[in-house]
Amino acid sequence: MNNQRYQITNDRIDMTLYECFDKGALSSFFENEKELKDWIVIQNFSPVFSGGDICREKTNWFVIEDEPKLISEMNASEVYEYIESAIDFINC
Repeated sequence: MNNQRYQITNDRIDMTLYECFDKGALSSFFENEKELKDWIVIQNFSPVFSGGDICREKTNWFVIEDEPKLISEMNASEVYEYIESAIDFINC
């Protein structure tokens, strides 16, 4: 998944998880939503979702923006915001 993940999401953690759900660009790596959710829990990615509700619609984006974009498309302040959010996620 890593090679495709980088091409699709530039290694954005939040965007990667979003794209793993049904109809997402990375959804083919999971047989069904239960398998995906189990993987998210095992990998400790649950904090990326609001209220412990692991679903595409509850993704907590690391950067507040009109539409999610690749890191390479972000301006400096967005990159810093993303990095700060990623650090907070890693530390939780």
